[in-house]
Amino acid sequence: MLATLIGVLGDFDLAEDALQDALATAVERWPRDGVPENPPGWIVTTARNRAIDRIRREQNLRRKTELLGRLEEEEQVDESTIPDERLELIFTCCHPALAVEGRLALTLRSLGGLETDEIEGGKRALDRAIALRRPGQYQLQAAIAALHTEDETDWEQIARLYLRLHELVPSPVVLLNGAVAIAMVEGPEAGLAVAESIEGLDGYHLLHSTRADLLRRLERRDDAVAAYRRALELAHEEPERRFLERRLREVEASVLDG
Repeated sequence: MLATLIGVLGDFDLAEDALQDALATAVERWPRDGVPENPPGWIVTTARNRAIDRIRREQNLRRKTELLGRLEEEEQVDESTIPDERLELIFTCCHPALAVEGRLALTLRSLGGLETDEIEGGKRALDRAIALRRPGQYQLQAAIAALHTEDETDWEQIARLYLRLHELVPSPVVLLNGAVAIAMVEGPEAGLAVAESIEGLDGYHLLHSTRADLLRRLERRDDAVAAYRRALELAHEEPERRFLERRLREVEASVLDG
């Protein structure tokens, strides 16, 4: 699956992050909605869509950042100064219209003074370093995806695999997936403890939707309402928003009834 995404997206890190995001969504949705007819295809499609959303957000942010930079420059510019040609060259090398590899090569050649063979040698060394950590990581991800397709989900094994994956490739998203699996094995309180220990995901809607579901199962309704609202603020896809809105209404109704 990761190899397919890398081929589609042309970016190893983006593909890896998108796959983890899709797996997190699968862990949240499949126990509730059922396993799709083609689990690998579902994961690849979801990961691709998430990557596209991320690219769009980053492009919007980049445009706004560049605009802000130009406005600040206009405020501070001194007509007697001469523009730094190196700065202009950096912007040219890093233009978003260029592919990532093209930007890197052009920057190293133009600003770093490296020759083409030196750049290629560095790239081969990087590829070898990445290859050394691929088998274990990929095998773990494939094993987790396979376990989700079984008639009876082995959540205990999935939890162990996610924790091992987090040891191999530390990632808050991987740890969040592990928190969901732990909740299925040891109960919502244990899963919530792991989820609330995660740092760096406050802007990630699946963290808050996971917390909301665990809080709901623990009958901490007021906290669940707050978590569902935060997840709604961050969610962009309409199916997810509809689900979160429905859950929020259910929990709010239970608060009023209680």
